[in-house]
Amino acid sequence: MSTQTIACPACGLDLGVAQSVQGFDDDVCPACGHGHWFWIEPIGDVQVVHLKGRGIVTEQNVMRVLERMRSLIHDRGYERILLDFEGVTYLSSTILARLINLARFAAEHRSQLKLGGVRPDVQDIFRIARLESFFDVYPTQEKALGGFLRPVIDDGLVPDKCPGDNV
Repeated sequence: MSTQTIACPACGLDLGVAQSVQGFDDDVCPACGHGHWFWIEPIGDVQVVHLKGRGIVTEQNVMRVLERMRSLIHDRGYERILLDFEGVTYLSSTILARLINLARFAAEHRSQLKLGGVRPDVQDIFRIARLESFFDVYPTQEKALGGFLRPVIDDGLVPDKCPGDNV
């Protein structure tokens, strides 16, 4: 079983090292009582937001994590954020709307937002909603991290697609 150093996503309390994978979804912060169904892991200059399995399936939890991302962009100046969608099994229209708002907010603050670990059935939702060119969606976290290596154009934003992208 692997371990992960985490902080409470709601209040920021350093929780030290917690067991990841099993027994983590039901843990709560001793300071604020917030359930820990996601955690943030810095990989280089990218903040990877891991969404944990069954906790993320409710709209309320997705709304919380997206609001937290807005706060991290605005308050902490995060410039590169990867939402790891490995634990996401569906997206409602409300969640899609919030994702669009988060992507626009990130662009306004000169931040890049990418979605990685997106399952084929969830990728279909982006395709059906005609949002595959709006978001940078990748099937794995590794490919999404590689997407941050693309050249930045004059306005500071990364182009939607680069030659050779097969997503």
